[in-house]
Amino acid sequence: MKSYFVYRNKVYSASGDFKYKEQIEEILKNFDFKKVKKVMKVMKFKYKDKLTKENLKKTARMCLETASKNDYCSCGRFEAINNGGLLSLRYYIDKQDIDADYLKDFLGGEYKTKLVEND
Repeated sequence: MKSYFVYRNKVYSASGDFKYKEQIEEILKNFDFKKVKKVMKVMKFKYKDKLTKENLKKTARMCLETASKNDYCSCGRFEAINNGGLLSLRYYIDKQDIDADYLKDFLGGEYKTKLVEND
């Protein structure tokens, strides 16, 4: 019995015709690196290279490629997960990184932080 899954409105066989390379390109094409750059500036995060969309994309690509082989990768606040052949990418901010003054500047006006934790 053959297994199938749907990704971005396309049907793929779970037997291997869905290539990681295609997923990585699709994810990088649709990921909002401008928003990541803006958050990094507002939060005053340091970056090893010049903070550009291209450098952020390079880090995300490396993370996705590693996850395609090892199921998981986290680097430069990017986190890539391989869940049964489907890759995902996110940019995360730790709870201790949140500063109400930075968020106030970012969002404008008053802002109170409310942290939610999973049980």
